[in-house]
Amino acid sequence: MISKDGYFKALSDGNELDFKPLNDLFEKLKTHLVIEPIPIGIFAKSNGQPKITEELTRLSIYVARGNNSWGGMIVAFPGSTKQITTEIVGTPYLRRILYPILDLHQRINNHYEESLPCLYLLGSRFPEVLLRKFRLLESLIPHVIILTSDLINSSNQAKERASQEMFDNFPKKINEGWVQRWLCREMNRPVGLKVPIESGDIQVGFLGKEIPASEGTTQPERLDILGYDKSDHSLIAFEIKGPNCSRVELENLFLQGLEHQKWLEMNKMAIKFALDGPNGRRINTRKRVRLLLGFFQDTVPCMYWALREQALKQDKYLQIDFVHFKRSSGNDKLIILSRVK
Repeated sequence: MISKDGYFKALSDGNELDFKPLNDLFEKLKTHLVIEPIPIGIFAKSNGQPKITEELTRLSIYVARGNNSWGGMIVAFPGSTKQITTEIVGTPYLRRILYPILDLHQRINNHYEESLPCLYLLGSRFPEVLLRKFRLLESLIPHVIILTSDLINSSNQAKERASQEMFDNFPKKINEGWVQRWLCREMNRPVGLKVPIESGDIQVGFLGKEIPASEGTTQPERLDILGYDKSDHSLIAFEIKGPNCSRVELENLFLQGLEHQKWLEMNKMAIKFALDGPNGRRINTRKRVRLLLGFFQDTVPCMYWALREQALKQDKYLQIDFVHFKRSSGNDKLIILSRVK
């Protein structure tokens, strides 16, 4: 049992920490990049630079090469989800390694002739407090890519899940789970799913469902459906509510969707790496994430329009659309309509 703030000691002992999550993550990295040890001299004191502290060097640190836009430094945190907590890792330890990470990333870029703009942070799962600390590194590092076991496992299951959603029967009663499966099936077709929005129609392709997103109290929150625009290849967060959802559930849909949209925006490169690969063409990380909110209720909560207006004032490039689901008159088809004020 690792004691409170005992992560550094556990790294030194090397016995208690679970390395399986990292082994799986490195296997994923190796499918796209060449992983190399960092030349030992880069850690040493030279040319007026201090020696990189052992608090950092006891972590698993490598260089990733092979694609100029995706090359960079890897810092991997061994341990299970229960072993990478704020209580065990502790913010004092993080404070002692954040600056050395910036220092080491710069040294690596000075050593190699190619551009290595990324920093990969690997771990089973990171609490929100740790994630906020990691985001401070973006002040000098172009791309901080946080890869977790949750995300990689979700990507491995995405296609398998989609292939299992093939069904023809339209039930007499439909619930949210059925609607989600139907949407995933249609999005997974070669042409994708046509979704009408205020500015026209978009064809939405399938990437995954129940994607682990923002950290929850014990488990990550999950994005209902993750798709992409087949035209401009932007990511799409598609949050839905079923025909029998309560008023409170519907009212919460907007804020929940906005939270997940912002999470996707911060983690676009991690999503692309896990679900598309660096050389994939489905996802363009330069495009902004679109948010679709889908529901059956005839009345749009009055605050939705005001919330969207305020969100657009804060970010004029944000795209939020309301989508109305309904059964056809023959009750054998799901119709998707755009909701316009």
